[in-house]
Amino acid sequence: MGNLCATYILLRWNIAKLPVSFYTIMLNISDTLTLLIPVFIFWLDNCVNRKGHQGYFRDKSNFLCKVLMCPDQLFAALSAWYMCTISFNRWCSVCRPSSFYLNNSADYIKKKQSKSSILSSSIFNITYLNNIKLRQHLKAFQGIVILTITAILLSCIPIFFHELRSVEALSDSHMFDSNKKTISHIYFVTWKRCYYSRKYEYIYDIIGILLSTVLHIIPLTFVTGMNLMIIVRLHKRQTLLSSVSTTKYLNVHLTLSSDIPAGDLSLCSLPSSPKRQKKIILPTNIDYYEKRASFAGITFKTCPTNRKLTNSEISYKNQSTNTTLSIDNVNVNQLYKTKSKKKLSRHCSRDRTITMMLVSVALSYLVLTLPYRLFWIWNVYVKRSHPELLNSANYLFKMHYIDHFLRTIRNINFATNFIFFIFLSKTFRRKFRQICVDSFKCMMNRRQNINNSSNIPRTNIVVHATDSADGQNMSSQM
Repeated sequence: MGNLCATYILLRWNIAKLPVSFYTIMLNISDTLTLLIPVFIFWLDNCVNRKGHQGYFRDKSNFLCKVLMCPDQLFAALSAWYMCTISFNRWCSVCRPSSFYLNNSADYIKKKQSKSSILSSSIFNITYLNNIKLRQHLKAFQGIVILTITAILLSCIPIFFHELRSVEALSDSHMFDSNKKTISHIYFVTWKRCYYSRKYEYIYDIIGILLSTVLHIIPLTFVTGMNLMIIVRLHKRQTLLSSVSTTKYLNVHLTLSSDIPAGDLSLCSLPSSPKRQKKIILPTNIDYYEKRASFAGITFKTCPTNRKLTNSEISYKNQSTNTTLSIDNVNVNQLYKTKSKKKLSRHCSRDRTITMMLVSVALSYLVLTLPYRLFWIWNVYVKRSHPELLNSANYLFKMHYIDHFLRTIRNINFATNFIFFIFLSKTFRRKFRQICVDSFKCMMNRRQNINNSSNIPRTNIVVHATDSADGQNMSSQM
């Protein structure tokens, strides 16, 4: 329900308004399908078919054996690669903002497409070049289609190697003789189980390792690397923002102090606080901060000391002495934010919220999925290096419960996206609250309308009854 609600909110209101929202929607859809098909069948198997001789649903027929082996790997692979696209999009936006926005500009696309005269002369290409959002959405849709088709084709390969195989196991039964003594009979029982074919055993091992590497191990490694770089860059950006704001504060107050008498310099000093007891040593060259700020996507202007305002004069009101101090050296753009800066600030805030939300989703994916993949690698190693352990009933019993426990932890990952969206996105919380409030209001209005409609004929009957009674009384009096 959480994934469906998150998908509905993203489709209904389009919160992100970015191409990454398409990847997020597809991630929610793949997680929902994982919970509905393979996870539900897995839990149903463990609830219904609890005895070993009954087998699972995939052991009922050869068709179910081939079909039910595909969805688990398919949807898990789709979720992993959609997570890769989300992490790569956030990495480009955070770590390479200049190249990210350069490649998405209309001028860059026009230069890139200038060689093909046929495409550049078409009406569709003109619209495609001028509308940057349309181009970004088409690229996102193209990436989704390529990833989905590739994952489907790769996940369908194990279908050709699985079949129902006869498995012999030991079983014992107890019988009573004439003296009522139990006699145990041990015999072999043949069961049908869905396994890989013996003819393709080695091919299946090689293809299985390659598919697991491409569909699971590479996405895990990629998501880990991307998110580590994003976290490091966000930490550096936060440090840079604090240093730039401190430098701007110092420059403004030093400029103000040039026109203030010596006795009033204490008014423009930095406020004393426990956090500022340490001596701050910053570079004196302002070009250093301009370069670092431009690298982080921040723009600010320094205070020109030689240039003065001619048309207007800004006054600084000192409330303590009631004196008007001229600060012509201060630029007007430093005191009033323009609309473009406010728009840029909103964009940065939205981008930062989306980044933190999606990075948290990626980290939860790593934490919850990695143990099960490591356990799978360990099983492959034991199967090839120590096959004698597979004959131990105690070892198989332990591995069975460890597999179920780690698989359950992995399945929790498919239901955590909605929780992170709720806790980390203010806009998402507002839209979710709006859905709940609107649905509650509609339900209450519907009930009120039903009650009103049911009360209207009753009042009419009462009125008619009273009217008839009054008429009878009047006739009796006459």
